[in-house]
Amino acid sequence: KEFTKCVGRLAYNMILEADSHTRYEREVSPLQLTSLPVSDENHGRKFVKEFTKCVKQIMRRAMLHFLGEQRPQTLRRPVFAVNADKLTCMRRTSQMVGGIMLVEGEFRSIFLGCLTCGVNLDGEHTAKNALEVLERMVGLSKARLREQWVSFAADGAYFSTRVEVHLARLVGVSLDWILAGWDDAHRLELVVN
Repeated sequence: KEFTKCVGRLAYNMILEADSHTRYEREVSPLQLTSLPVSDENHGRKFVKEFTKCVKQIMRRAMLHFLGEQRPQTLRRPVFAVNADKLTCMRRTSQMVGGIMLVEGEFRSIFLGCLTCGVNLDGEHTAKNALEVLERMVGLSKARLREQWVSFAADGAYFSTRVEVHLARLVGVSLDWILAGWDDAHRLELVVN
């Protein structure tokens, strides 16, 4: 049992640090030199891959539970912001979608999902891709988005293609209720460069 806790903690730290699954085995092997009984179970890349899926499912359930609970102060579910950015790696463009929410008095950024973009990177297709992450990967319905989505943050490319307008239309919410802004991190990057 102690060994299982140890390898679970090790796998969790590998996920947090974005280490490779191969490195996990190299980290487990020296445990044989300690007093912990190292068996043949929970070794190798397959364990970390399955462990990562479990952690993702637990975090997704916890997030949906948090977003689904009514707050005693307001008798409403908590609101959240959607932020997005594109990443091109090896000639494939993906869109990362995140959420920003207030948890116990602190703003928390949460990675929600990432999908490969098609060849068309216009505003409408980018908005459809973001909505697919929110609906399919996270499990938020359009009704929930209409109730709880209040803000959108992205870089200038998103606003030049009017992604926020397309996303609001797809969700069925008036853009008057969505605070859309070019996030400070991207503005600072432009200033520095």
